[in-house]
Amino acid sequence: DIATLNVSGLTDATQYWLNVVVRDEAGNKAAFTTVSVTTPDGTPPVPGDSGNLALANVAGTSLDVNWTVGTDNDTAQADLQYRVFYSQSANIADEAAAQANGTAATGWTTNVATANVTGLSDYTDYWFNVLVRDWNNNIAAYTMATTTTLDVTPPTVGNGGVLATAAVVSDGFDLSWASAADTATATSTLEYRVFYSTSNDIDTVANAEANGTLAVDWTADLTNTSLSGLSDGTQYWVNVVVRDDAGNESAYSTRD
Repeated sequence: DIATLNVSGLTDATQYWLNVVVRDEAGNKAAFTTVSVTTPDGTPPVPGDSGNLALANVAGTSLDVNWTVGTDNDTAQADLQYRVFYSQSANIADEAAAQANGTAATGWTTNVATANVTGLSDYTDYWFNVLVRDWNNNIAAYTMATTTTLDVTPPTVGNGGVLATAAVVSDGFDLSWASAADTATATSTLEYRVFYSTSNDIDTVANAEANGTLAVDWTADLTNTSLSGLSDGTQYWVNVVVRDDAGNESAYSTRD
């Protein structure tokens, strides 16, 4: 006297045929009409290459995330969708964490294996992850990868770039300035270069290097120098260029 039964232990994403046989006390049997049912797909995709990600073309504010496409027991490989997340903490290791803590760099995109991520901050640690989704909305996460974006911010010149001259004589003078600061390089390891010119044409890094005469080559932690061997009765302009460890340069303000 039953009219329902729960069948368990089946395989997902599989078609089954079912029937019921009824028997009376005399052992006479009859069959119902066979029905077919396909169990839902509950198995998430398998990330390609064991979930490894490759980070390439790392720049100051952008990079590429590359991966191997996944596979699925029900969804065709070409129909799998991917989404890239990033964070400044190692808190996007799985699907739930990525969607809760990460910043989405892309929307769900079908059949892709690379993404260009932009809008990052320079000289910053980032973690990246990729989620893969089948057409039944089962989702799997790749394995997090981390890198540091490049330092592309030039040093900040000291005291607004003001240069001071002193002890001016017929063939030279003393020059001093305040130390610069940088987001990545210690103040003590910033390097300085001094240029001079008889024209007001050394106001920028490019102009100083193109038009100026080099008085002092790259020297770390330098805040003063003496220029000599100049021509008397001649007007000179002088400038200082500061460089960080990544090669970013800034110019002080030209002084005559």
